[in-house]
Amino acid sequence: MSELALSKPRVAKNALTQVMTLGLETATFGVASVAVARTFGPRGLGAFSPAWQLAVMLSGVALAGVDQLLIRELNRTGGARELSQGLGLASAFGLALGGAAAITPLVVGAEEQLAGSFAAAGAYIAVSAPALILRASFHARERMELETGTIAAESVVGLALIPVALALDAGPAGVIGALVIGRLTGLVVSIALTRRLWPGTKLRFRPSAWRAILHSSLPLGIAFLFTSMVLRFDIVIVGALRSAREAGLYAAASVATLAIPMAVSSLNRSLYPVLSRADDLAHPELGRVFRDTWRVHVHLGLGIAAGLTVVAAPGLELVYGGGFDRSAGFLAVLAWLLPVRFLNSLCSATLNATSWRRREAAFLTATVVINISAMLVLVPMLGAWGAIAAAAGTETGLLLVFVFALRELRPPLVRSLGEGALIAAAVGATSLATPGHVLVRTAAGTVVFAALFVTLRTTVLRHPRTLSSSTR
Repeated sequence: MSELALSKPRVAKNALTQVMTLGLETATFGVASVAVARTFGPRGLGAFSPAWQLAVMLSGVALAGVDQLLIRELNRTGGARELSQGLGLASAFGLALGGAAAITPLVVGAEEQLAGSFAAAGAYIAVSAPALILRASFHARERMELETGTIAAESVVGLALIPVALALDAGPAGVIGALVIGRLTGLVVSIALTRRLWPGTKLRFRPSAWRAILHSSLPLGIAFLFTSMVLRFDIVIVGALRSAREAGLYAAASVATLAIPMAVSSLNRSLYPVLSRADDLAHPELGRVFRDTWRVHVHLGLGIAAGLTVVAAPGLELVYGGGFDRSAGFLAVLAWLLPVRFLNSLCSATLNATSWRRREAAFLTATVVINISAMLVLVPMLGAWGAIAAAAGTETGLLLVFVFALRELRPPLVRSLGEGALIAAAVGATSLATPGHVLVRTAAGTVVFAALFVTLRTTVLRHPRTLSSSTR
């Protein structure tokens, strides 16, 4: 039996753990967003969301792909030297980018509330970069449960401090500050765990060694940067080119459709250590893993999109309160980008894990340039709708490029789309026909979705058993 086939139970376990981890992170951000929206309204959310999205994006950029490189290299070398050097590099980049994020609003003369949020975001970037590198070392050993424990600790601390920040009238910046202290707690826990997992790990600032590291890691870092910019930079641009209020209205919808792809990307991240064992796209097991995961993503994406479209208006009112009526239209359209984002995440992970990662970086570079250029033209004219139009065009175009690049893996386009359309129609009809509260309608749609997903999964996703028996 091949090593990829033997890895299936570990992939399932790791994927579940990653979903739990991302669930904690998403819940923490969700609570923070709701607290800001209900306390300060759309304008307050418009100051909080661009700063927070930039913080998350630049925290990943500061890693320069070193986290993904370490997952691969630590599996091969088993030493702490590479981890120590990567930790030093990411920490230096985190400090530099965090400082830039904090200072830039002051230089351009941004309003006080926004400048305060970006200053807090800068602190978050500086703390996050080393924390994320240490979490990557857990992935190298496939000890994802350690990451979950770390996130649990920082979530508890961050959530406990949010009411304190609101009571002190610290504004959106205070809420981000609470999350900074939570992330600092997670960093302390990660340091303690890393010392046991990788004895001898130290913080080493050795710029002479960084060039060799960056030569291998930058294609991975570029992939993360450009993917993040496609998914996160729109809120920043809407806030910069329109107003904090419009950014808040757009963020209320965008955050919902951003959190869900992040959950799906956790499955793709859990596949990465397995996919990286395939030498190239011709590996027979790689095609099977890819096709089965493709079907899962299409089913999930279309089913969730249909449900979100139906419950968009009452759902947003339930979560954020009044004042966010315009956000419902944004959410109803953005929801249908979910299957595209799911599949782009899968294709990106597949190319990153094989020898095609440099080509993937080129694809993403072109996509981001086109996406940002389109937003710079459309957002001043159309506001948030311009950002949505730019995202729809560029992300769909990227998927077509990915499909062509991965044609050797034979992605199941027609069959998965037909099955997904069946799920979407059933979920949408059920949610519309069910009377009562939005939670009741959501629950009814979820039950139908789960039933159809499980039924179809038994016929198209016989992956572990079929794969194992075919490789004996």
